[in-house]
Amino acid sequence: MDFGARFCLSAKIGTRRRARGWATIERSKGAHVKAGLRQVTRREALATALLACSSLSACSLPTAIEQLLGASSSDASDADETADAAGILAVADEPLPSSGAEPSDWDGDTSFLSDPGFAASVDVNVDAGSIILSPLDDLGRPGRAIGRITISLLSESANWRSSFAYDAYPAGWPHSNAPIQVHLTDDVTLEDHPWNRCHIIADSLGGYLHVYGEDGTLDMEASVTPVENLVTGTRCMNVGADDEGGLGYGGMEAFEGEVISYVYGASEASVWYSVEPLYVGSELIPRSMLMQAVSNDGGLSLCREAHNVIPGYSIDYYTGEIAESLDALIDDLGTLLD
Repeated sequence: MDFGARFCLSAKIGTRRRARGWATIERSKGAHVKAGLRQVTRREALATALLACSSLSACSLPTAIEQLLGASSSDASDADETADAAGILAVADEPLPSSGAEPSDWDGDTSFLSDPGFAASVDVNVDAGSIILSPLDDLGRPGRAIGRITISLLSESANWRSSFAYDAYPAGWPHSNAPIQVHLTDDVTLEDHPWNRCHIIADSLGGYLHVYGEDGTLDMEASVTPVENLVTGTRCMNVGADDEGGLGYGGMEAFEGEVISYVYGASEASVWYSVEPLYVGSELIPRSMLMQAVSNDGGLSLCREAHNVIPGYSIDYYTGEIAESLDALIDDLGTLLD
């Protein structure tokens, strides 16, 4: 491809639509509209070169990754790109630096999100519109991912949902994923499959391979989510209860929604965004996810831990097998006897 060619960039702004409760997520594919012609940048040419590899994780691309990763910084405003930059996703050759955080126990409170007790901190900077994934470790587990979320990245990701790469099942994916009932309160019971292939960086935030056609528009069929961006996550951690009845049982989606709302509301801003799976020892499934977001205009700073749990069930974090907890069984027995 001639990197000096001129491309049309897709730019339809819309709101991602998710079905309420635990129903299946809609997979509508909205049409994208042209936002004008401009010269391809060095970063777009780099993206095309990255995506030309048959497997990003198998490519040796230290120079390319260095161009996407900025210098370490304590301020998200240090990036050298505008807040309107479009999307690039790549897998690094080496794991991104760990925050050093360890998973905490979920206290069973009214949310699957908790305050980890420290503020969000920008420790690795990336260009606006870029997302960097860690490679899988020796156990096949994904690691930390860092991006800079822009309004163009959100616009490109709106009104459709990326498919998963072929056979992209994350470490610890269970042999059985039959629907279960989860009792949040006496009045609220959720029913769905307990496990999701859970995005580390949500596809609504650009967490998929950005593949463009010859006309410069996003190829939605080819723009798939790689396994490096997936963990075995409970439905509770992934989407929570969608705040049904005002309960506040939020999951990762609630955090992602705050970031999306902020970027759309402050279109000149970009948000540094980091998500890190927190494991215990050699377990294949993370106990929780550390989520951080800092805007370059100083208006947003969020840090939350999303807990990979199912109320009323115990979890084997090696195999994904679940079992109803003793307390839940006693409650069920009491209900039958009443």
